[in-house]
Amino acid sequence: MKINFLKFLPLFAALLLAIPSCKDDDEEDEKTSEVAVSSVALDKTTLEITIGETVTLKASVSPENATDKTVKWTSSDETIAKVDSKGVVTAVKEGSVKITATSEKYSTQTASCTITVKAATPSKVLVTSIALNKTTTEITIGSDETLTVSKVLPDNATDKTYTWSSEDETIATVDQNGKVTAVAVGTVKITATANDGSNVKAECAVTVKAATVLSGVLVDGATIKVNFKWRDDNSGDYVQGVYNAQTGTFTVSKGGYYWGPDERAVYKVEKSGDNIIIGVGIYNYDMEGMVWTFDTTNDTYTYTQGRMLSSNPDEYGLISVTLNGTDITSQLTAQ
Repeated sequence: MKINFLKFLPLFAALLLAIPSCKDDDEEDEKTSEVAVSSVALDKTTLEITIGETVTLKASVSPENATDKTVKWTSSDETIAKVDSKGVVTAVKEGSVKITATSEKYSTQTASCTITVKAATPSKVLVTSIALNKTTTEITIGSDETLTVSKVLPDNATDKTYTWSSEDETIATVDQNGKVTAVAVGTVKITATANDGSNVKAECAVTVKAATVLSGVLVDGATIKVNFKWRDDNSGDYVQGVYNAQTGTFTVSKGGYYWGPDERAVYKVEKSGDNIIIGVGIYNYDMEGMVWTFDTTNDTYTYTQGRMLSSNPDEYGLISVTLNGTDITSQLTAQ
């Protein structure tokens, strides 16, 4: 049987014309189903960071069902801050820069964050120790003494300042120059504390004692006078000293009826620590002399007599001691 293909040609032609038409329909469907990006937003619009610091910005693309949510990150000045493809920003130097996220497919949809880059704050170095010029001291009521900080470590501590304080201001007060003023008998801790928050401190235990009579000798312009016997002369010769607080020395003078003339006499009024030493003699103190050592901390005194002098108290020795013209002999104790 012979087949006539010519009669099927119209059918083949129709099929061939239909195939391109189906493809066009598929492409049209794809275009119709794509969801465009309507906006881009960042989690931050302004930010401050320091040189070397990194921060990650997050971009959100709307609508949620957008077909292509890819964004491209850029920096307006990479010498100030760089940004990578994941939104990680690295600060490079001081300045202001704009970091932008742009929709990959819809370039008109963007969002930016303005970043200010600042210099890194230097690390704070805390104080580790404080030393005072004294850890213990004694002062009398009404007097004062200035404590000082001799060392603050480490040398490169950020804040080396400190604050003075008194544990009990009814016993002693302290000002911010370290000047301690005695108020009442007792013991109190005076403390210098670092101001940097480290709580490092140094302490001095201050003992406050009652003022002694002899402590009045060490007041500027005070006059102490020793009246003494010399070879049973009871009319009394004397040596006196006027104190100069600035120099810590006495201006000394002598007087009396019997005691040797100026060319033979030796005499002194001297301060030695807490002691006042008063001596009289002829040529020297060891052979023909008398020396009294007065302790200003406890109102006592000792007496040393030259080897050539009689030990008879009726012939040689102390008659009286006056301070600024007032007899204080009865308030002193011989040792």
